[in-house]
Amino acid sequence: MENQGNTSENLLTQNVSSSKISEGELFEFDIIGMSCTSCAKSIKTYLEKQTGIISVDINYASESGAVIYNSDLIKRDSIKKEILNLGYNVSSED
Repeated sequence: MENQGNTSENLLTQNVSSSKISEGELFEFDIIGMSCTSCAKSIKTYLEKQTGIISVDINYASESGAVIYNSDLIKRDSIKKEILNLGYNVSSED
């Protein structure tokens, strides 16, 4: 039998590649201005407290973030504004 790698990793990659996920919508973006891992943790902690945010992944090393959110409760522009209010710049394709 052929080795297909880590199945859960493959499923995660498939989910993250999609802009719509069964739980909500995926918003991927770059974050400019983080100077340490504490910055990433602060952004993650703050966003997780916002209504409509389902999950947050902020990566200091790649200067990126991914948020799964309920678009009926919060919009992408609002997520961007929240990050800007924390003192970081956001770059995304939309």
